[in-house]
Formats: sequence, structure tokens, C-alpha cells
Amino acid sequence: MYRIAVTLWLALALAACVHTPQRTQTHEEAVAADAPLPGWLQDPREAGGFASAQCALRSGNDAIDRALAVAAARQQLSATLQERAATMDSTLQTHGGGKPFAAVSPPLIREAVAAVRPQRSGAFLRDGEAVMCALLALPAAGSRLLFDNLIDAATAQVPADTRHQLYRQFLGDSYAPGARAQTAGTLLP
Repeated sequence: MYRIAVTLWLALALAACVHTPQRTQTHEEAVAADAPLPGWLQDPREAGGFASAQCALRSGNDAIDRALAVAAARQQLSATLQERAATMDSTLQTHGGGKPFAAVSPPLIREAVAAVRPQRSGAFLRDGEAVMCALLALPAAGSRLLFDNLIDAATAQVPADTRHQLYRQFLGDSYAPGARAQTAGTLLP
């Protein structure tokens, strides 16, 4: 009886060693796979300023992936600021004259965007693909400084009420307290 029990036990032990169980997903992996993207990525905001969140597909080198996401966010933030500056041209020409903002804004915007540092970054699963994302934000103080520099560069002599109107036009949706800031968020190919 003892021999049969030992033989059976050895047979079961060998069978257990031969059998390799299927890999199961850990709890952390399951949560990460089903986790929604964070709010700063889905809806980037900066009260009284401008924000951009961009993603790049992960290549395995986090430093390069983050740099690509930051560069894409800088490019989008620059395009948004250029568009906002161009919206002020008609008001400027109607009320005060001066050089068009579209002509004087590129170097000022490049300088402002170059000074912005990433607020957040992280790796996520988006539409089944691993991505590295970054958030850049030009705060209210930086937006005001950029606006003032744009007015000075346009050599525009505008009354205070027109200047206020131009500033509201420049900020767009982000002017109202609690309103949605100028944003952008995309995935790079």
C-alpha cells in the first residue's frame, strides 16, 4: 500500500512538472488594460491659457518616445497660438492699425512655446496600442506676456477697451473662468 501511494505521488508530481499552466493576466495588467485615459490627456486644460496633449507610439525607448510626444505637443501648441493671433488681425485693422499679427507672431510664439516645460507625461494603452503622451501648458501669465509682446511687435496704438477685446479674442474659449481652455490632443502615427 505504501509503495502504491509513493508511486502515485511521484506520478502526480512529474505530471505537474510537465504541465505548464497558461499565463494569466495579473490584476494590475487587467486594470491597466481597461483603465480609461486620464483627464489631462482626454481634455487638456489650462485656465486662462493654452494646453496641448499629444501622444506618440511607443518604440521601446521611453526617452525618445517622450521627446517625440513633447515635440508634437509643442508643434500643436504653436499652431493653436498662431491661429489665435491671426484671429485678432481684423479687430486690430478696424480699431488701431499696425502690422498684422500673422506677420509678427511666429518668432514670439516660437520663443514662448520653447520656454514651456512638460506638465505631465506617461505611457498608456490607447486603442490597443502602447503610446507615450505629454501635456504642455502655457499658463495665464505666459499667455498675457505673449499677448503684450504681440501688441508691442505690431506697434499697435490701441485704446484700452480695444486691447481688452483683443485679449479676449486671443484667449478665445479659455477667457471665461472655468471655461474650456484652447486644447488639442492627438495620436502620432
